[in-house]
Amino acid sequence: MVLYWEKAIEKAISLFSGRNVDFEISWRPFQLNPNASEEGVDKMNYYEMKFGKERTERMIPYMKQIGASENINFSYGGKVANTLNSHRLIEYAKKKSGLKCQDQVVDSLFKSYFEKEENLGDLSVLVSAAEISGLDKTEAEAFLKSDEGSAEVRNDMKNWRYRYRVDGVPFFILSAEDDAGAEYTLSGAQEPNAFTQVFEQFLRK
Repeated sequence: MVLYWEKAIEKAISLFSGRNVDFEISWRPFQLNPNASEEGVDKMNYYEMKFGKERTERMIPYMKQIGASENINFSYGGKVANTLNSHRLIEYAKKKSGLKCQDQVVDSLFKSYFEKEENLGDLSVLVSAAEISGLDKTEAEAFLKSDEGSAEVRNDMKNWRYRYRVDGVPFFILSAEDDAGAEYTLSGAQEPNAFTQVFEQFLRK
């Protein structure tokens, strides 16, 4: 499952094919609600508490319409739970098998949460995402049952929050290897041209 703002950056990257430019996408951890429990709370109740009942009633049909245009079947049952272990798994996938595997884990988790109404605080959901993405099920489960990587993920989240003043997702940090120190940030869902403009600035330097 690829969310619509993912498709925007993928489309922007595709426009640079044949221009001798290599791209890498790496997912970084961030929690909107770090104090959430692993058991979770009802998703609709949470949204109504956070956004208000009237705003939620307007938001849900709009998001479903946007999703349908990108073949994403947004569903709003299920629970909102703590995502620390999800982020640990995402980092684990990158270290274990690289960025492609990390991306596959993210897509599987998105599908679980946004379409299948599964609880990302549930260990079995995370282990399934690991297995679907080609990771060893037993090793991934052992990792998730441990505390390995927890401190590193928490430190990363703290860094992104304070270094870039991140207070929501999606949030994009764009940089170029041959332009050390140069970074551009984009907050919120973007159209492809927002990314291509930044790419062109890198190429002109």
